[in-house]
Amino acid sequence: MDHIGKLFNLEGHSMPEWFQVPFVNFKAHCEPLPEAGVVYGCQDLFGLTHLRGSDPDTFCKVLQSWFYFGLLREFFPIEFNIDDFKKVSDGHQVVSSECLLRYCSLYSGDRKRHIHLHDCLEFVKTWTDEIDLDCPLESSNSLLGPITIPDSIVHQKSRLIIASIKVLLETMFEYLRLSCSDRCTGKSKVQDVLTSRVNRVLTNLFYPGDSLQGINYDTVPSATVSGGQKRPVYGSVPASFFFGILLNNGWCRRHLTRMKHELNSTCLYILASRDSELVISQKGNQMECSASVCQQDENAGDTGPKHSFHCYGGSLNINCKPVQVDTRKFESIYEDSKSTSIPIVSFADGEATIEESRDQKYFAVSHVWSEGLGNASSNSIHSCQLQDLAGLIEPGRRGNSSQDSWGPMKFWLDTLCIPKASGRSSPDREALEASAIKSIDWAFASAHCVLIRDLTIQNPSLPFSSLDPLLQIMHLYNMRWLSRCWTLAEAISAWKIKITVDGKTQSLSDLIIDVGSSFAQRYSLASEPQSSTATSFRNELMSSVFRSFVSPFDVFIDSKDGHQDIIATWNALLQRSTKKASDVPTILAIANAISLKNVVDCKEKTMAVQMKLVLNAFRRLPAAFLFQDGPKIHEPFNRWVPAEPSYSGGSARNQRILPRSTYGVITDNIESTVLTYAEGKAVGPLQSSKSSPVYLFKGPLPQSFYLEVQGQSQFFFVEMTHQIQNHNQDNEYCLILSSVAGLNGPSISTAFCATVMKMTETESKLLVTWETVAQVRKVAQETPGGLRSRALYNTSVFDVHLLYAFFTGHRNTV
Repeated sequence: MDHIGKLFNLEGHSMPEWFQVPFVNFKAHCEPLPEAGVVYGCQDLFGLTHLRGSDPDTFCKVLQSWFYFGLLREFFPIEFNIDDFKKVSDGHQVVSSECLLRYCSLYSGDRKRHIHLHDCLEFVKTWTDEIDLDCPLESSNSLLGPITIPDSIVHQKSRLIIASIKVLLETMFEYLRLSCSDRCTGKSKVQDVLTSRVNRVLTNLFYPGDSLQGINYDTVPSATVSGGQKRPVYGSVPASFFFGILLNNGWCRRHLTRMKHELNSTCLYILASRDSELVISQKGNQMECSASVCQQDENAGDTGPKHSFHCYGGSLNINCKPVQVDTRKFESIYEDSKSTSIPIVSFADGEATIEESRDQKYFAVSHVWSEGLGNASSNSIHSCQLQDLAGLIEPGRRGNSSQDSWGPMKFWLDTLCIPKASGRSSPDREALEASAIKSIDWAFASAHCVLIRDLTIQNPSLPFSSLDPLLQIMHLYNMRWLSRCWTLAEAISAWKIKITVDGKTQSLSDLIIDVGSSFAQRYSLASEPQSSTATSFRNELMSSVFRSFVSPFDVFIDSKDGHQDIIATWNALLQRSTKKASDVPTILAIANAISLKNVVDCKEKTMAVQMKLVLNAFRRLPAAFLFQDGPKIHEPFNRWVPAEPSYSGGSARNQRILPRSTYGVITDNIESTVLTYAEGKAVGPLQSSKSSPVYLFKGPLPQSFYLEVQGQSQFFFVEMTHQIQNHNQDNEYCLILSSVAGLNGPSISTAFCATVMKMTETESKLLVTWETVAQVRKVAQETPGGLRSRALYNTSVFDVHLLYAFFTGHRNTV
């Protein structure tokens, strides 16, 4: 991993001893892979996995030999010298990858070799994800079943070796992507050595007689029909070793869960290396946090607002008192149905009053409650916090015009401008809250400027502007402001969004650009006496790290450039949380510029129904929405609608929606989409292809059954989430496999099952009622034992380019 350390000058900092990967002396390191099996003591990965429990020391030897040095030998069969990848430190031999970038500068290969090496990387990625021990953030089952291993020194050593393999994998993926043209994206027809070594164990375990050729690496094989855990399609799972280190250092478990989905092992290695230099609120006493809930956010505002950093006396300072606004004034504004104004705060001489916005210039403050301004019981904050807000807003006012021309400071803050639940009858309270919620997007959109308040980079003890650019991007990534759902909607609604850092107010995008320029200047290798290939690769590695840390900001910046879409906002919400899960449809609507009227005013105020209203506002949706793993709406005509998009609802089962990727990078410019219409109308077309096949067959259907694909000698086992009701023998059904997780190999795929009625004599147009999601598993080519006595249906592949699938307003029972 020290090739990354050298790029970012991590050696100049106090690197923990546990970052030195031990070199495990094993003579098989120097043996060609085909002849090394006897020395390994195991012939396949099934044996390797069980070595982890039975003989952990040998497991470490085999692991490093097979997946680290074996992979290097696959890439550099002529140049590879094992002595180049080890050194002596404190009297011990350790693995050193300092020469890796030099090796890469010498590499050359044709298209066929690129494909072969890509297959090797994908294969090692899949299996290192499986043999890595369960991530300490949440429990999960390995492909070959859970294995309980004591937390010993050898155990820690194996996790560190796996972490080094994953960092190596990410480096080689990046180099292969950079050095290979777009033509090199297909799968090799020649099985590489690593694939052939594991082929036997997989086929014997799950699919006797099948080949791993064409395996879909986006989905990890599973031993059960319904319990398979899909991996992200955009790279490997980050090494559990780094999460263990960060947890031991007191990091919030919920925040680390977000990292698990956004950062790779390389970024986590860098972050953990400089952890001691980070001044962030997600570190400290976070033992009560879980993978889905941060207790600081969950309890925010329950005990009233906090005092600011500058209030040195804290709550004991008798001169710092709560400032309460006149709630009757803003209630009258919300109750006036003809008014287009919203309530804003006018602050002068230590007094805060409520006014109508009308045509006044005001600032909207975007913040998170856990950083001191939250108050669940009343519309008040401490006077010290008002003074802090003045310090935040004044630089922005001075930057636009003279202070006198503005008069008193005018701003919008949810704590002071949104009515609380106490003190009113239920009907009045609900109506008032609905009026306030419907105006939130307008409050931010009509503001002269939206200002971000985040104590991670506005901490008085943190000189952000003078930090190393690497520390700057890590502090930006760890802003608590990025962790909450409402701040996503607020930032996207804003026409101008700015942030004040060290007394300077600038746009959020300009801050990212400035930090990026400093980062490039600090770590640029353009002036080094290296070959152009090596220099480009080094710079690309550093750029990928920068892009990963600032990627959460893309959703805001892209929205200002007219590039916003439902995929970006959906994926952003997946990594955020909110105390009130029922707010999620409203937030999704605001983030996609959808009117809140129908969402807020709908009679059935359930999250599922509101989610349906939001998604039906789109003319097109990504086809992947049909194949989400999370809970669906329990309605006959809308069972494709996800009931929730984020962890806020207590579920972590939904997946990110991404186009297909090559070498971990999205390459498709156009995602497969489906048309949406009014309630009970239509969705389609769906593309039918080899990667996303559509199967037609007749019912009636039990909840689980087998499908035989005619002409292909293939059998699928299908298990539906819900049994289809009101069907008969003449019903025809279609099973559509997801384009994201198609069943091209021995894996579990999510599919969608629907009732079909032909509209024309040809099979090009069908009337379809979507029914339920199903889990599909390929079974042995031979007829499974006892299959003939169970539910078996014959199917043919729908072999036209498009299947036009239409919703109906009634259930079809032909």
